[in-house]
Amino acid sequence: MSAEDKNALLFTAMAVFDSRKGNLENQIKSKTRRFNVKLSPKIFKLAKEYPKKEMIIKPINPLLFYNGLGGFDTLEKEYVIFLDRGVKTSVPWVNIISNPEFGFMITESGSSNTWSIDSYDNRITAWYPDNLLNKSSEIFYIRDEKTGELWSPTPYPLGNDRAYIIRHGKGYSVFEHVYNAIQHKLLMFVPITSKVKIFKLTMKNLGVEPRNISVTGFFELVLGLHREYTKHFLSTHIDEITKTVITQNVLRNDFHKNLVFIDMHNGNCHVTTSREEFFGRHGSIESPAVLKRERLSNEIKYEADHCVGLQTFINLEAGEEKDIVVMLGEGNNIDEVRKLVNIYREPLKLSEAFNKVKKFWDETSLSINIYTPDESLNTLFNGWLLYQVLSSRIFAKAGYYQISGAYGFRDQLQDSLAFIWSDPALVRKTIIKMARHQFREGDAQTWWHDHNGFGMRSVFSDQQLWLPAVVYTYISTTNDFNILNEQAPFLEGPLLDFKNEKEWVGAPKSTKESCSLYEHCLRAINKTINLGEHGLPLIGNGDWNDGFNNVGVEGKGESVWLGFFLYSTLINFLGICEKMNDIEYQDKYSEVAESLRKAIELHGWDGSWYKRAYFDNGTALGSYLNEELKIDSIAQSWAVISGAGKEERQREAMEAVEKYLMSDRKLLRLLTPPLQKSSLQVGYIQDYPPGVRENGSQYNHAALWAAQAFAILGEGDKAKNIIDLVNPINRSKNLESIGQYRIEPYVVASDIYSEPPFMGRGGWSWYTGSAGLMYRTILEFILGFKVLGSKLTFNPCIPKEWKEYKLIYRFGSANYKITVKNPLGVSHGVKSVSVNGKTIKSKEIPLLNNIKTYNIEVVLGE
Repeated sequence: MSAEDKNALLFTAMAVFDSRKGNLENQIKSKTRRFNVKLSPKIFKLAKEYPKKEMIIKPINPLLFYNGLGGFDTLEKEYVIFLDRGVKTSVPWVNIISNPEFGFMITESGSSNTWSIDSYDNRITAWYPDNLLNKSSEIFYIRDEKTGELWSPTPYPLGNDRAYIIRHGKGYSVFEHVYNAIQHKLLMFVPITSKVKIFKLTMKNLGVEPRNISVTGFFELVLGLHREYTKHFLSTHIDEITKTVITQNVLRNDFHKNLVFIDMHNGNCHVTTSREEFFGRHGSIESPAVLKRERLSNEIKYEADHCVGLQTFINLEAGEEKDIVVMLGEGNNIDEVRKLVNIYREPLKLSEAFNKVKKFWDETSLSINIYTPDESLNTLFNGWLLYQVLSSRIFAKAGYYQISGAYGFRDQLQDSLAFIWSDPALVRKTIIKMARHQFREGDAQTWWHDHNGFGMRSVFSDQQLWLPAVVYTYISTTNDFNILNEQAPFLEGPLLDFKNEKEWVGAPKSTKESCSLYEHCLRAINKTINLGEHGLPLIGNGDWNDGFNNVGVEGKGESVWLGFFLYSTLINFLGICEKMNDIEYQDKYSEVAESLRKAIELHGWDGSWYKRAYFDNGTALGSYLNEELKIDSIAQSWAVISGAGKEERQREAMEAVEKYLMSDRKLLRLLTPPLQKSSLQVGYIQDYPPGVRENGSQYNHAALWAAQAFAILGEGDKAKNIIDLVNPINRSKNLESIGQYRIEPYVVASDIYSEPPFMGRGGWSWYTGSAGLMYRTILEFILGFKVLGSKLTFNPCIPKEWKEYKLIYRFGSANYKITVKNPLGVSHGVKSVSVNGKTIKSKEIPLLNNIKTYNIEVVLGE
């Protein structure tokens, strides 16, 4: 046996017995003996020098839309939660804090977990998505060294009966608390360019007597996917130079060379890696055994049930304030670890890093600001929507209810479009990256982990079509036709079909040769032009609605919605084909589009609305003949969005949406009735209870498409009403509505349940494509803002009661201050456009990248 194999065997073994270390009986006794480092129990005496009750703290600034638990601090640009004694949110109210490589999740209770590179595959600390227990893998305890009294700087685990202020900012969270004359402020953030999480605990002695305080941190490390798989294989040591705790998991395929480090108070701390030492045999999170002893043992136990505990001590004179900084990070090697530790041990560097975080997120939302009569709309749009998209969807790829860590082909393409005005380079980069994950045959990888390429190939029929669709939007906005010449390889993998082989999971290889992005788009379109007996696109294993995975199980099912989407993409791509002098495909796509339009009108129309799909056997889905799922919203919305439906049918279809899917005016259901007893085998959608997620909830992505459709038809009041139904602020106005909606008031939900007893309850939040789509729907379809290359146009569709609204658009170095006036109380129709008082007959505003300010006035009336 080689030395390398022997070392690996010794490292992975749960128990090692060595004949050179005595008889077997004694070795067994030694290894089964409980924690045996002898530390004296701490003897505490009650003191009377300082008050026993905490001082009541309240938010300083007035809070907009305060609902009894929280509200928006418009000055600090934070959502502030005030938890008085014993008060809790119904479910965790979370902040997702991330840069492109590193991030963490933090709830209002202080429960948190951290990741690096991949939020799924490379969890630094454990993830506990439990609404009831709300456990945490990162905990801080504070102890008064004179009295032994324990408390925590966050509500979890020891603060349920005490008052806290929680500030969820963009890129950071802060916990404020006063207890026993000690004022606490715990700041958590991730620097923009570093793989490290900063905990900055500031404590101030508000009393008149000196205080001796200890701070103890507990970290439940994973360094992989699940702690139960890795806890025995974590190797920990103390770096001899920085005195930082370093842990490595060498027994994993990915990231095995990476070093996770935890640094407390510049290395001035005691340490343990024994969970048994920390909690004790009968201990608990609320009463850990280690806090009944003087200090941690400073013992590194390799065979222990692993954790990392750190403890430091400080003295606070009366009125004195001190900081304790803790870092949790990852480096590729020891030099990188030491560099990060040394940087953020410097208070000035730490302060600079935090200021850069605030500046980065402020600038992310600075490009466009809106000022409408609806303050809730302004609040959500001017910062929170783009923050949700970038931090959760694009950077972290994670939310409290789902941690993915993976790129989704159609998801990332759609999400990126929210930045088409503020950061078109991000959209361009995303498009080219997604093209690299398209197979030779034209279909795309459904999802994949970027660090190893592992992902899924499937026969969801719509996913590849989002590439040309987003390319069209990008080019029409930026006029950057050069992107079509960008080169990207394809992927190679096992072939699939709509009947037999429907998915493959693995790591495909890239082709050596590359093709232009234009060729990638053509292959995506051609792959989708796979029509069934009704002349409609085959649905495969599902389309936009993944839950329709049994509709085309035999390879013959068809999608009416995909027919609309394909038609729209074909029509939009005709101009691109012309620009590329590709007359052959221009003519072909024109013919296919017309044929598709006729097929939709002939086989898609159901008398009062459009059908949703056809099963393999020709049975219609989304038809009045169905017992359940008689009507589906996205087929109606896309009849309008695509322009494929006849105008009179477009209006009739959207009237059906109002009548059947918005019957109570409080929700816009994805479909109705939800599937419950139907004999139709639609797919895994039927695994959801009625009114939950794709099975008839208000699925916000679909609801926003309906808002777009109403706006296109000139129905401003109806379009805005749907925006209001999606807006989380409107569902969290008071304690009663919070009790119903439950989830965060400051980020968009994926869905809202529509059937008793859970009607009105928010589904999962943060990690949803609805945030980016809502941003675009508000700006383009309600406010009418549209950039076409070097020109800015307006075609609003607003509520008739709006008399005026304003926007500020920062285009390069130029500022465009736009006022839209509605003197006649109409919803749409632009009467005049002026720039700096001069009327523009074309109503097209030239965009100039200079340092000037342009005052734009748009008057509605025609």
